Amino acid sequence: MKKYIFSFIFSVFFWVYVSAVFSQSKAAELLDRVVAKYDASKGISARFSIENKNAQNQVSGRTSGTLKMQGQCFTLKSQDMMIWYDGKNQWAFMPSSNEVNLSIPSRDEIQEVNPYMILKSYKKEFKSLYKGKSNGWERVELTPLQKDGDIKNILLEIDVTRLYPVSIVIFNSNKTSLNIHVTEYQTGLNFKNSEFVFDKRQFPEAEIIDLR
Repeated sequence: MKKYIFSFIFSVFFWVYVSAVFSQSKAAELLDRVVAKYDASKGISARFSIENKNAQNQVSGRTSGTLKMQGQCFTLKSQDMMIWYDGKNQWAFMPSSNEVNLSIPSRDEIQEVNPYMILKSYKKEFKSLYKGKSNGWERVELTPLQKDGDIKNILLEIDVTRLYPVSIVIFNSNKTSLNIHVTEYQTGLNFKNSEFVFDKRQFPEAEIIDLR
């Protein structure tokens, strides 16, 4: 009898292990395809909407805007701010104060502004699990390897035909969350380098604060 019980327990643990390995493998394969598509896209423009939710899961803020990306560079324009990043320097313009903060952001700071950059480093910083389908999208969960950060986990919903995230939900350790929904996605735009650099001529009255 004990032999059969041991065999049953072993079988359960074996299939749990196999399922976990398959889930990680499928998630990694899907994310690798998304990253490869991003690298080959030669200029991307994405329109998005964002909902911030508090610890009680209530909406505490909404905004929308456009994100342009090419390689490591990006430009973000929303209702509240405009950000340019040329791969080294970041300019953050706040219309309300008419100030531009010029800085050299850390990797974490870049990911906070542009969550797409999380995909570029997911293998080094996250464990990935395939979570099945929802509303026609493939779902992948990312959990940070380091447990002492602000992010608890991230849920991606991916369009497997065009290979891009249509939804990114970032769950924070303090129980707040950031819900990003991509409403429009274009590729092959081949932006000029100047697209990712702050142009003082467009904002002649803005004060530049150099924080580098």
